[in-house]
Amino acid sequence: MALFAVSLLLPPVWLILSLPLGHRLDRVPVVKFISYLVSHLYLTALFIICTVCPPYNLWESVDLVPRYYEWLLIAWLSGLSLSVRRTTSGSRRTSSRATTSGCSSPGCLVLSWLSSPTQKIELDLAGSRYD
Repeated sequence: MALFAVSLLLPPVWLILSLPLGHRLDRVPVVKFISYLVSHLYLTALFIICTVCPPYNLWESVDLVPRYYEWLLIAWLSGLSLSVRRTTSGSRRTSSRATTSGCSSPGCLVLSWLSSPTQKIELDLAGSRYD
């Protein structure tokens, strides 16, 4: 209970416990569960900040550049998609290059997504005309 409260109130402690930094705490089942639970709570709070009650009024924005909390959400969701792609190696949509090489960079994620034939979107713009 104390580890959960400390992880929830101090994000650096949660970050240290959840990242594979060489210690074996990320493999202990209780610590792993607490890390996942705190991670889901933080993600839920980030969703609420981005959608329900954003700090800035969306209708008063003059540019389309995402705010800092939206960039954080984009980075978080990119990391989640990368972890899903790396853990589901038997899936049809997973590129063997991204799972077997241990690549964890965003560039590798983009390359593996582009090389997957099931996720390509082909647009036929030759027949569409707007006169």
